[in-house]
Amino acid sequence: MTSTNTVLKAAGAALIVCSLGFVAVFSYLARTFGYPDILDRGAAEVLPRLLAGGVRLRAVWFLYSALPLGILFAGVASAPVLNRGGRELRALGVGAAIAACLAMMIGLLRWPTIEWTLARYWQTSATQSQTALTAIFDASNVFLGNVVGEFIGEMCLALWFFALAIAFWRDGRRLVGYLGMGTALLLAVAGLRNITTAVAVVAQINNITLPLWLLTLGVLFLREGRKSRSPGGAEAP
Repeated sequence: MTSTNTVLKAAGAALIVCSLGFVAVFSYLARTFGYPDILDRGAAEVLPRLLAGGVRLRAVWFLYSALPLGILFAGVASAPVLNRGGRELRALGVGAAIAACLAMMIGLLRWPTIEWTLARYWQTSATQSQTALTAIFDASNVFLGNVVGEFIGEMCLALWFFALAIAFWRDGRRLVGYLGMGTALLLAVAGLRNITTAVAVVAQINNITLPLWLLTLGVLFLREGRKSRSPGGAEAP
C-alpha cells in the first residue's frame, strides 16, 4: 500500500469523525444553548446564556471550532483524486478546502474567545458599558460569523465539493459526480441565508445533507485508499 493510499484512508476516517462530530456538537448546542436560533438574538439574551453554560459549553465551542481541521486534512489529501480532473482542478479544490477550514474556524472560535470575554464583562458592567459590549457583539457576529465563518466558509466548502464532483465525474463515476454537484449547489444556496430569508428551507435541508455528504466522502476516500493505481492513473489488477 502506497503512502497516498494511507493518507486517503486517513482522510476518509477524518471526514467520518468530522461528520459525526458536527452532528453530536450541533445536537448538544441545540439542546443546551438554543443553537442555531439563538444566533438571531441580541447580546442581552445570548451573553448571559453563554456564560451560564460554564466551562463545559466553552469546551464544546472549542471542540466545534476544531472540527474543520478534518476538512483541512481531507482537502489536502484529496489532491490525487482532484488531479484526475486536471492540475487546475486540483489547485482549485485544495485551495478551496484550506480556505473553508480557516474561515469556518475563525467564525466558530469567536464564541469561546471574543463572545466568552464579552459575556464575562457583561455580568458586572453598567448599562452604558453594556451598550458598547452590544456593539462589539453585533460587529463580531456580522463580520466573523455571518461573513467569514458562514458565507465565505460555506462557499469555499461548496467549491471543494464541486471540484471533487467534477473529478469523480471525469473519472467515470457519474452518479457520485452528480450527487456531489447537487450537494455543492445546495450548500452554496444555503450560504445566502444571511442575505435573504427566501433560502431558509434550503438552509434547513442543508443541515441534514452536509454531514451526510461529509460521511459519504469519508467512505469514498476509504475505498479510494484501498485501491492501487498504476502510474498512468488506471487501477492496477
